[in-house]
Amino acid sequence: MSSLKLPKAPEMVAVTVNGKQLMLPKGKNLLQALLDAGHYVPHYCYHPALTVDGNCRLCLIEIEGRPRPEISCNMEVNEGLSIKTDSEMVESCRTGMMEFLLANHPLDCPVCDRGGECMLQRYSVEYGWGSARTSDQRRRFEKPQFDPLIDIERNRCIMCTRCVRFCDQIADDHVMGVFGRGSRNYIGTHGNGPVSNIFSGNVIDICPVGCLTSKPFRFKARVWELRQTLTTTRTCNGSVTAWTRGGELYRVTPPVKKHRGYYTIDEDTKVFISNEARFGSMYTRNSERLLSPMMLDAQGKQGAVAWSQAIDTITSRLQDLEPGRSCILVGERSTNEEAFLLARLARSILRTPNIDWRMRFTSEPAAQAAGQALRAGNGDFELLEKKAYQATLMINAGDLYHSAPDIALKFKEAARRRHTSLGLLDSRMEPWFAEHASTLCLEQPEDIAGVVEKLADSIGRDNPADDYRSIQGLLRDNKQGLVVLGLDLAGGALNATLVPAVLRLMVALGDGWHFMPVTGARNAKGLFASGAQSDRLPTGALTEENARHEIMNIWGGATIHESEAPAAPSLLRKAADGEFKVLFLHRTDELTTHPNRTLIQQAIDKSEFVVATDIFPSWINRQVDVLLPSAVFYETNSSMADIDGTLQRMSQGCRPAGESQEDWRIIESISSMLGSSKHYRDANEIFADLGRAWGAPAPLRLDDLFLDGPGDQSPTRKVTWSSRRKRPDFKLHYNESPDLSFKGAGRFVGNSSDTSRLLWVRHCQGEDHLGSRSSIFDELRPTPRVELNPNDAGRDGLGEGDWVKLVGGSDRPSQVEINPHIASGIIYGSGNVLGLQDDGDVPGLPGIRLEKTGPPAEASSSTEQQHEKVPVN
Repeated sequence: MSSLKLPKAPEMVAVTVNGKQLMLPKGKNLLQALLDAGHYVPHYCYHPALTVDGNCRLCLIEIEGRPRPEISCNMEVNEGLSIKTDSEMVESCRTGMMEFLLANHPLDCPVCDRGGECMLQRYSVEYGWGSARTSDQRRRFEKPQFDPLIDIERNRCIMCTRCVRFCDQIADDHVMGVFGRGSRNYIGTHGNGPVSNIFSGNVIDICPVGCLTSKPFRFKARVWELRQTLTTTRTCNGSVTAWTRGGELYRVTPPVKKHRGYYTIDEDTKVFISNEARFGSMYTRNSERLLSPMMLDAQGKQGAVAWSQAIDTITSRLQDLEPGRSCILVGERSTNEEAFLLARLARSILRTPNIDWRMRFTSEPAAQAAGQALRAGNGDFELLEKKAYQATLMINAGDLYHSAPDIALKFKEAARRRHTSLGLLDSRMEPWFAEHASTLCLEQPEDIAGVVEKLADSIGRDNPADDYRSIQGLLRDNKQGLVVLGLDLAGGALNATLVPAVLRLMVALGDGWHFMPVTGARNAKGLFASGAQSDRLPTGALTEENARHEIMNIWGGATIHESEAPAAPSLLRKAADGEFKVLFLHRTDELTTHPNRTLIQQAIDKSEFVVATDIFPSWINRQVDVLLPSAVFYETNSSMADIDGTLQRMSQGCRPAGESQEDWRIIESISSMLGSSKHYRDANEIFADLGRAWGAPAPLRLDDLFLDGPGDQSPTRKVTWSSRRKRPDFKLHYNESPDLSFKGAGRFVGNSSDTSRLLWVRHCQGEDHLGSRSSIFDELRPTPRVELNPNDAGRDGLGEGDWVKLVGGSDRPSQVEINPHIASGIIYGSGNVLGLQDDGDVPGLPGIRLEKTGPPAEASSSTEQQHEKVPVN
């Protein structure tokens, strides 16, 4: 058991609100305390995740003993306050403020995309005067165009500055500001450039009026015409709301919230989603989507066939297949239910141990070490938010901001809000984190494991090495904390040495510290727990007798294949060597941009029969014998796990398009045709068995994962459903001791005198099997860049902005960026932006040399920059 202790609860003090006494937390923001207590106070500029600005003056309250009203957003709860939120003076002041805010507003609700979910529209009815008393001409601004996906109507702006503060504080992108003076002030961006951060779309949601709206959604539909489905995406952690009509996706937002009886966008939400979830999810509208099963004909061309023919062909090739002659590769965006059924298909029906999801990692040692790390992970974002982790040490996290922004935001916000003291140990300092860190340690990548070993040895000693004194102090002075380890850098090239070192450090730190391995693989935690790994069962490690016995009972008494197999990198090599007759590729999106394309091509060519499930064609599945069309994230009932083990519900808001099917139904159909001993009728039954396999303390229901969401009431128009029971507290944390005998294997390959080592991660806005099919997401594609230490750049005669090619890595021109906070001898970039190619067997792409070149054609023909338009009468 962990000895972790939560901070003490805040002191509660007596406060009188509208004649009734309440106990509220002392020192808490008064407006937020009133809202939490059920006393709604209208407000515009206040947002719980942002600093207080106090400029809308709408959250006025009356405090006994004071001659004039006070703004509640800039006050704290104190003992003995006597407050009135609805007195005659308060109501009169609110009416006056609403009249002031509407004095220059265009009153164009019929053509405003915010209509139906606008706070100004709502408050004008609830607190407004009812008529205008002014005859002066309203101020007018010319409409600028500074962002490809965010539209601005400055005439509607009420200068709440939420968008400015969000960019400054949450996104750490100081691009938006207030320009002009007095009645001529307006919101804009510096240099009239785009709001280019990865979370920029959130300014649309937190804008309380129709000033900032979504260009892709503009004039497409009214919100009351759309169906809201609370779900999760296949790309990002956390929950979202999918807004659909007729089965088509119109927009993706953070989860809706009930307000005055209706479910709508929560302008006060603290759930911020990345642009990948918001705009990248629009791939669902792409016309290339697969809508019927496809099979190769005698001439080697794919053509549409009936489901019965496709399933019969698959089962006939799988029937009586020798044990171990098939291989199932499970994509990292597969759901828990899909992984569970594929594990049964492999272990129990096909009698093969060859099933794995770890294709993201480019070597066997890297993949095996990642599995070890996931087994030991017990960190919890909820505890981070509750200030239970006094310190957080991030090791080798790489570019987590660009590779997994939804995860990165939680760490950054905890540090910014002083919920934890942040330390960084890496070969490249991510500025997004470094700005809020108290301890920084920059090391060569191959030396980081040694530093961790020294830290483990120094715990409890008074004489640490001077170079690491600050980090040791962070570990020694805090009894409770979180160690975060990045697994993705250079395809996991450092995992084999780092994971054992970090596990040893965790033992030295004791029970007060937790461990969280992080990866951009969407459902890594769930796939590990659901048995889609060569050394795992849904009930535990394959080597454990109890785990084998329990899963056989759950699967209806079926026997299982008990031998272990290597991880996905070695399985791909085995397939390329012709060891498998059947290769099953289930939603293997990550293979489409894998650096070793030659290996994947050989694996397909050497396998006698290849099956794939997907929603789009790709260079891979265009060659397979049978291609089965599957469902998108709002067309299926399933579950996923966030990286901290939080279970998320994937909800079916409409049936799959065309003849496509829910993925779990496809797998279940194949299993049933092959004689499976247990049959599942719906996703709830699969999830219930998953709960048994995970050892949940109480029966789990898939429906229990619903957030409080819309029911059948207007204006949500028979949308989804409401939770019937409390959301379970169960999380995917494994009560298993890490295998400390695991020593890893291999090493990070060094560089020769004239070459550098290339470190890379996948960029969430780079090339991707799904995101690349969202045409609006194309506007956010990053420019290929490589980062260099100033000394390395000077040695090679390179300067900021120069264009280079990566000789031995990619032919795509990339721009040089000088970064003083990167180790010498390192080239850093985003693999799926640079277009990396690696046809060898050495991880990490060593031996890269830069060669000057010219810019790509599209970069050389730059267009004239638009200039900021000034306000006019």
